[in-house]
Amino acid sequence: QGARNIRTQIANGSADDLLQKAFVDIFVEPPSMLELEQRLTNRNEDGAEAISQRLENAAAEISCAHEFKHKIVNQDLKTAYSELKAIVTAEHASHKLS
Repeated sequence: QGARNIRTQIANGSADDLLQKAFVDIFVEPPSMLELEQRLTNRNEDGAEAISQRLENAAAEISCAHEFKHKIVNQDLKTAYSELKAIVTAEHASHKLS
């Protein structure tokens, strides 16, 4: 919802708005719902009900991943971070050229 709201704000902004020029949206998702459940359980921070709610929320969020320009699957944190840096670097370079 938050990304959708920002996209709407940017679309309604002026063409010279810095945020509009530099905006890039990136969706980071777990490799699978099972992996997400295991990660949440292994953190040992939430009870079963809270984990169930978080999984339900995650499923709804993942169903909107197609709305994002970029998607990173967080299978491995180091790899996901490298992918994030590469996307931001490429986007920054493309906006400097524009």
